[in-house]
Amino acid sequence: MMIIAALIGIFLMLVFTKLFSLSMKVIIKLLINSITGVVILFAFNLFAGFFSVNLDINFFNSLIAGFLGIPGLLLLMILNN
Repeated sequence: MMIIAALIGIFLMLVFTKLFSLSMKVIIKLLINSITGVVILFAFNLFAGFFSVNLDINFFNSLIAGFLGIPGLLLLMILNN
């Protein structure tokens, strides 16, 4: 009985470790994409300021710009107006 309990404990530990590492990968990917989006939005606002176009830099806009790139910027410009 003690062996079965130990095997179940080891199995559960492996499952939770796998779930935690998967979620950390997702969190790190979201963080990297949002940082990339902030850089893209900052560069866009720097150059588009000459044409009186401005996009807010917030978490959702940075994720959209980070995931989609140039099409994401176009989407944000359409939704901004």
